[in-house]
Amino acid sequence: MSKKLELNGLWESSRMMLPQHKESAIKGQKEKQLIQRQALDIVLQDVKTVILI
Repeated sequence: MSKKLELNGLWESSRMMLPQHKESAIKGQKEKQLIQRQALDIVLQDVKTVILI
């Protein structure tokens, strides 16, 4: 049996992406970056607080 017919091979081998899926993926990446930036800001605030004390 070919690999495309095993498990999820047909979907994984597909290179086409629907516009809605592309938008959702981009939105997810932006949200992840925003969360990372917010976490970094919190860490930097803590560092500034320690330096000032």
